[in-house]
Amino acid sequence: MQYVTSVLNEWGQFLTTVVVAAESGGCYRRMAKDLMARFERARAPAPTVIYADNNCCRDSGSSFLENLFGDWVQKGTVVRLDIRHWLHRWDAVVIKQSHAKYGVFMSALAGAVLAYYKDGMMLLIQAVRKGNQELYASLSDEDMIVFLKPHQIRSYVRWITRGVEETASAIESIITEFSGPAGLDIDGIHLFKSAQAVDSHWATASKHLSCMQDPPGIRLYVSVKVVMLNGVHLNKYRCRRGSNSLEGLHSHLYNAIPSQRCGVMPFQVYLIAFAVQWNSRMESLRVAGGHGRQTWCMDPRQIQHLNQQAEVLFGKEHVLKPNFAAPMPCPAVYKDPDEEELLGVEYAMCQSTSFTAKDYYAQQVEEEQSREEEETAEQSEDKLADEGVDMGAESEEDPMDTVSDKHVILTQSEQVEEEDSPALQDVLMTQSHLHLPGLEEVEALPAHFRTGRQQ
Repeated sequence: MQYVTSVLNEWGQFLTTVVVAAESGGCYRRMAKDLMARFERARAPAPTVIYADNNCCRDSGSSFLENLFGDWVQKGTVVRLDIRHWLHRWDAVVIKQSHAKYGVFMSALAGAVLAYYKDGMMLLIQAVRKGNQELYASLSDEDMIVFLKPHQIRSYVRWITRGVEETASAIESIITEFSGPAGLDIDGIHLFKSAQAVDSHWATASKHLSCMQDPPGIRLYVSVKVVMLNGVHLNKYRCRRGSNSLEGLHSHLYNAIPSQRCGVMPFQVYLIAFAVQWNSRMESLRVAGGHGRQTWCMDPRQIQHLNQQAEVLFGKEHVLKPNFAAPMPCPAVYKDPDEEELLGVEYAMCQSTSFTAKDYYAQQVEEEQSREEEETAEQSEDKLADEGVDMGAESEEDPMDTVSDKHVILTQSEQVEEEDSPALQDVLMTQSHLHLPGLEEVEALPAHFRTGRQQ
C-alpha cells in the first residue's frame, strides 16, 4: 500500500508531497532532510510550530516528529497535535455519529479545549444586537450568544486554548454529565458504548492535552480584512492552527487523479500539476491589499518575467503580482545523490530501486521518442497499404525485384533528359511528330474558311 504525505505552510500551500511505501522513520527521513536543506539554502527561518495528526509526543524522550525534524527542534520548533483529530478520536467510544447527543457532546469537548476571546465576542454581539435592537433589547450579552451564527463566530472571533489543568477538569465534568441521563436520546439509547471504553480512551487522550496547547508568543490568527456589520467594524480572521487545510487538500486528490489505475508517469504529472494549481489558488491569500489573484497564470517563471518587464516599463507600482517571490533555483551540482530533493512517486521509487531523477526521465524521453517513431512507421505502412502498395513480409518476393533476361537494358547515362508527355507533345511538337490522326485536317479548316470569305 502507498501513502501520500504532504507538508503545507501556514497559508495552506504545498512545501512538499511524497508517496511512501510505509509510514516509518526510514521512509520519511530523506523527505525531512531535503525539506530542511531547502529552508537552509533559501535562508528561511525554521518554522515555529508543526501541527500533525499523530506522532506528536511520547511518554519519555523525543517524539517521532521531533527526531525527524531534529535540526528545527534545536532552533525552537515545537510539535503540536491538531485539535480536530484529537476530538474525532472520541468517535471510538460513541455508539454512532448519528446519535442525537453526538453533536452536543463534540461541541462540549471543543469548548473544554478552546475558549473565545472576550473582546472579539463582545464586538460581534454588539453588531448583531444593532441589527434588531427592539428584539434584542431585553437580552443580556450571555443570552445573545445563542443568536450568533456559527460562521460569524468562526470568522470574527478568535479562539485560545484553556490550559492543561482547566481542560482536564472540564472534560471530566463533561464525561460525568453525558454518562448519565444527558447522554440518552429520545429512545433511551445511550451515547457511549460503555463506561469502560470511555475510561480507557480518556486515560490515553489525557496524555495529549499538553500537545494541543498554543505555543506562547506565536500569532495563530491573521486579519484578512475589516468587515462592516450593522455599523460595527469587525476583523475577519484566518486561523493558522491545526492541519485542517491539509485534510481538505487530500480530499481533492480523488478528483485530481482521474483513475484508480494510473501509470507511474501520468500519476506523477497529475500530482505535481495539482500541487501547482493548489499553491496558485492559496497564493491569493497573500496578495497585497487582499484583492485576490491578479492573473490566472500558474507558471512562476513566466510571472517573474512579466514582473521584470512591467517594472522596467511602468515601475514597481504596476507589476503583475506585487507579492510574488521568485522560485529558488536548484543546485547545479549535488555533492551526494541523496541531496537531490524528490517529489511524489519519485520518493517511492527511490525506496525500492536505485532511482535518480535525471537518468529516469532521460530514459522515459527516449522510450517516448522510440514509441512515437514506431507509431509513425505503423501509420505510414497503413497509408501505403491503403494506396495498394504491398508491404508484406520480407520473405515474400516482390515482382519488381525479379530480373527478366529478355527485358534487361543497360545504359551508361547517369541522368535521363526531361521529356514532355505524349499529350503535350501533340500540341508542342512539329507536324512530323504529331500522334493524333486527323489533326492536320482540323488545323487546315481555318484556311478553307478564309479562302471562302475572300471569294
